[in-house]
Amino acid sequence: MRRRRLLALSGSLLAGSAGCLSASAPEAPATRDATTTEATTTAESATTDASTTTAEPADVSVSLDALQPAMVTMTSPDSIGVRDDDRQYLLVDVSTSGDGEPPDPESFAVRFDGTDYGPESVDEPWRFWRFEDGGEAFYDPDSGEGLLLFELPASAGSDDAAPALTWPGGEWRPDGTVRRRLLAPEPSLSVTVDAPESVEPHESPTVSVTVENAGDVPGRFVAGLNRTGPMVAYTPIERVSVAVAAGESETWEHADALSAGDDPDERVGDGESDMTYHLDWAGGDVHRGVRYAEASDATT
Repeated sequence: MRRRRLLALSGSLLAGSAGCLSASAPEAPATRDATTTEATTTAESATTDASTTTAEPADVSVSLDALQPAMVTMTSPDSIGVRDDDRQYLLVDVSTSGDGEPPDPESFAVRFDGTDYGPESVDEPWRFWRFEDGGEAFYDPDSGEGLLLFELPASAGSDDAAPALTWPGGEWRPDGTVRRRLLAPEPSLSVTVDAPESVEPHESPTVSVTVENAGDVPGRFVAGLNRTGPMVAYTPIERVSVAVAAGESETWEHADALSAGDDPDERVGDGESDMTYHLDWAGGDVHRGVRYAEASDATT
């Protein structure tokens, strides 16, 4: 089956650079989808011919890492955004045990709506903003551990589809909630972004993102938050990932940490926005400006 390369971006981008003046490697969030299931294979021996016997395969355990409608990636050396092309992205955490041989990545496949989908070839894993070291995050057959990423259609064309991850000697099936999310179209989500109009000098604003799910299945909101100003032209701030139950809303907050070298005194009271936050998600790009003001005029 032909593989599509994920994140085929311009070769002129510089790995690891984020922000026009300075940057640090992003932190990988520790959260995962609440629903996790596991499956383990039973080791089986296999023969290639009458005189050659291969090693027994290792026992394989699989758990759900995330199911989301987009992936947050580097979109330039100093910005992050989402890859959204009417697909859904399934990440599973694979670990092996025992003395057997871990399976190759190519031997895994997700059976979805009558078609087998192999894991994506991640040539530049550092572009995933979630991972501090993408090379260590993704599945390595030498260690037998890591994440596999599958890019699947946004929904199934038939109600009787039974998604399953398979490999030689075993399979993993998602539980009912995850299966329903896989098969159904992504629910309709509405997004509100809030930030104070102004802050006092040397203070940092808090940005909040409220997501409402008007659908009848759970969903996940994914976005990239960037900032312009006060001392940089453009810089990534944080990856936004919020699970929202059907008919409910959730709020995500981020207390921004501005550069210690910023000196806003000369900007106070000029009435202009000193920094602007940009939320890039599948539905568009939302902007919120914040200015420096005297204590009596600040709105924090």
